[in-house]
Amino acid sequence: MKCNMGSGIFELLIIIWIGAYFQRTRATTKMYFMEDHCGGMVDFAQDDTSAASVQLTNNISYNNNLDCTFQIRAHRGKRLMIRFLNMDIEWGATCSDDYLIIFDGQIQDGKGVQGLRRRICGSVAPRDTYTTSGEIATLKFRSNAYLSDEGFHILLTAYRSSDSSCYMNEYQCRASLRCIENNLKCDQYDNCGDGSDECWTASSAIIGCIVGASVTVCLFTGLVVYCCCKRNKKPALEKERQEDESGSPGNISYSGYSLTNKPFTSSIAKTPSYNYSYSSRTAPSQIWITVPPSSSYGGVTKFS
Repeated sequence: MKCNMGSGIFELLIIIWIGAYFQRTRATTKMYFMEDHCGGMVDFAQDDTSAASVQLTNNISYNNNLDCTFQIRAHRGKRLMIRFLNMDIEWGATCSDDYLIIFDGQIQDGKGVQGLRRRICGSVAPRDTYTTSGEIATLKFRSNAYLSDEGFHILLTAYRSSDSSCYMNEYQCRASLRCIENNLKCDQYDNCGDGSDECWTASSAIIGCIVGASVTVCLFTGLVVYCCCKRNKKPALEKERQEDESGSPGNISYSGYSLTNKPFTSSIAKTPSYNYSYSSRTAPSQIWITVPPSSSYGGVTKFS
């Protein structure tokens, strides 16, 4: 019963851990590959999302001779936060070979995002969080006919500026006080840019407690099983020990005749044969057999 109880607790902990994991990793930031949406647009309102994780390609490296534009539109009245998660674009001194441009608005507006250099290339991603002045950002990427690398990974999040508190369905970023959708919390993307919307500490603590409890249950279950096996084995060992101490002869024959309560008719000592059952772990060091001296009964002879 104890073994079954320990197993049941362990299975319950596993179910709780799986549920917490999927709750923590539920997708609320949608992923897009720019090469698949060249010339297209993602509208957050239509796609029912509040953030976009944009990668240049789903392949090992981006295509050569690429000329691609991709537009992202936030909900009406909101703006976009832009964060670089990774970048690996062929480097050039003036970024004239392969490069990325992010426009604040549409391409025809010709306005770059404030604080971000006009052409972006190389493998060192900009580290700040950048914002648009309106609800639209346009990405433009060009590559030449020669080398190609992995591309880039950018996170764009819709937000609302607020001088006071956010709405009930929003979460307020700790450092910038910007308001983002509440369902972006704990989605494994740092949408705020300061880490305040993620749950790494809480999740790690929960997982640590579950793992610790699981190890404790496993140790307890193992101890119970060990004690049960030892308790069941003890009577058998005690019986073997008592047989060894009492010198029980088992079934011993002497040249084909039983030596217990049989008359001894030969005066010639013959080699005894033994059919003695004993544990391979504790072989007897001495065997006692009954040998009738002369023509009488009784008598004891010891073979070592």
